[in-house]
Amino acid sequence: MVYTFQRLTRADFPLLAGWLANPHVARWWNHETTPEALERDFGSSAPR
Repeated sequence: MVYTFQRLTRADFPLLAGWLANPHVARWWNHETTPEALERDFGSSAPR
C-alpha cells in the first residue's frame, strides 16, 4: 500500500471543517470549524 500526501489548500477547508466536526475527531481535537477560525489557524500553511 502506498500513501501520498498533498499540501492543504483553502479549497480543502470545507472538507477539513467536516472532519473536525466529526464527534470522534472533536473528542480529541476540539477545534472551531468556522471559515474564520480555519483561516486563522490553517491559512498561513495554505498557498494563496
